[in-house]
Amino acid sequence: MMTPNNTNLDVEMGKQMSVYDLWAAITNGDAARSTFNTRVEYILSQFGSALHCNRFTIGECFEHAATDFMNEVGIHAHAVSSKKRIDILINNVSGLNALSSKFVSTGNHVILYNAQRTTATDMTLHPTILFRMNEWWLLVPETIENMGISIKDFIKSTGDSVQLSFGLLKRLRESNYPYYLKHNITYNKKMCANKSTSELLYRISKDLLDTDLDPIIRTYLETKMNSLQCRKT
Repeated sequence: MMTPNNTNLDVEMGKQMSVYDLWAAITNGDAARSTFNTRVEYILSQFGSALHCNRFTIGECFEHAATDFMNEVGIHAHAVSSKKRIDILINNVSGLNALSSKFVSTGNHVILYNAQRTTATDMTLHPTILFRMNEWWLLVPETIENMGISIKDFIKSTGDSVQLSFGLLKRLRESNYPYYLKHNITYNKKMCANKSTSELLYRISKDLLDTDLDPIIRTYLETKMNSLQCRKT
C-alpha cells in the first residue's frame, strides 16, 4: 500500500487540494477517524441494518458522518441526499467535485445504485468513498484506468441495480493502488439493539407536538431536522 506522507496540508479557504492531498488528509486524520468510528459504531450498535426499514437511513448516516469527517480534516464537503448517484459535494479538491459514499459490512460486492423499479443502464463507476469493516477505499476511476485496470470487467447489471465486484479491490491491492487504508470499524451484530429508525423519528415528531416540550430541546430538534434533505423517490 502506498500512503501519501504530506503532513502539512494547506487547507485554507479557497485553496485547491489535489486528490492526492485529499487522501493525505484522510490518512493523517487519526483523531477525526477515531471520532468517525465512535459515531458510526454507535449507530450500528443501536440500529444496525437487520431491520429492512433501517437500511437507507444507516447508509445516509454514513454519508453525514463521512461529510463531517472530511470537514474536520480540511476538505470542504456538503452531504446531499437528493442527487442521483452523488452523496457528498466537494468544493476544494481539483478535479473531484462529488463523491458517492458506500458502506458494506459483508459480501463480495457493493451495489453502486438501485434503479428503483426501472432498468439500470448507467454502468459506470463514479468517484466513491467505500467503507468496509476493515478498510477504506477512495475509488477514483481515472486513477484505476490509468493503472491499466478495466473497471467494466468488475461491473454487472442485475436488472434494476448495478453491482461492483470486490474482485476489483483484490486487483487494486495487488497493484499497490494508492488510495487504500486499513481501518477497522468494530461492532458486534449479535449485540445490536436493532432499534427502528422510523420509530425514533415518530417519537421525535410526537415530542415536537407536545406544547410542554422544553424550548431548548425543541429548537435543537427542529434546527437539526430542517437541515437534512430527504432522498427523492
